[in-house]
Amino acid sequence: MNRIKNIVKALQTFSRTDNVGVKPVDIQDNLESVLTMVAQSLQAQQITVERDYSPLPTVEINPGEFNQALMHIVVNAIDAFDGVERDDRTLRITTTREADRVRIAIADNGKGMTPAVQAKIFDPFFSTKAIGSASGMGLSMTHTIITQAHRGHLTCASVPGEGTTFTVELPCHHQPHSPRAPVPMIPSLACS
Repeated sequence: MNRIKNIVKALQTFSRTDNVGVKPVDIQDNLESVLTMVAQSLQAQQITVERDYSPLPTVEINPGEFNQALMHIVVNAIDAFDGVERDDRTLRITTTREADRVRIAIADNGKGMTPAVQAKIFDPFFSTKAIGSASGMGLSMTHTIITQAHRGHLTCASVPGEGTTFTVELPCHHQPHSPRAPVPMIPSLACS
């Protein structure tokens, strides 16, 4: 019964159907809801999740858009273990605060990326997956959500054979800017 309650709570946090627009949220709750949503994939790939959460203030974000961005990063981290022979498969999530900004680092010890692939990962329609198995829009959309919709930064550091770290940095308070069209939601969880 507790498992069902946790899944329902994670779905409510992830979808934020009660909210449209920007509101203050606990980023770590959002991270936990994403991890609950991908729990079966983590278990199937035998990936251990390590959390190193620092105390954070609430952060003003659009929860639906931001959760989609987190999901794309986490799903890509899980996919980084495909074909990797390793007993210590680990996904490490770290949160820190620096002045009026928060930082989320999502690191895997999967296959990593070459510099040539890293240079293209945020390009629309770029994918390292087989044709037809992914849209190539996941990380492109994630970059747009973080940098344009939330005035944050998204960086990637990777070493082939050692793993990848995506770092999201956001201001604690929403910084409005000129009106923009909403970021379209992608129905598939397939990422680049």
